[in-house]
Amino acid sequence: MTPWQVHVQPPRQGSSHAKSGVPCQDAAWTEKTEFAVTAALCDGLGSLEYSQIAARAAACAAARRGSLKTSWTGQ
Repeated sequence: MTPWQVHVQPPRQGSSHAKSGVPCQDAAWTEKTEFAVTAALCDGLGSLEYSQIAARAAACAAARRGSLKTSWTGQ
């Protein structure tokens, strides 16, 4: 069996955010277990201050929760 390789690039700040000084508000997170790789992508809500923090927390929580639900079933 070939091992999985996952390459996730962090989201980048868009041109309109760069012009207005607003940070990138999107987030990506991956979790790897013995049997699976779980990835989560979250889009920040641009109209709210600090939405990048919420997006990062949501992506992390979703990927970790998904990795906990994934286990070897023997099937």
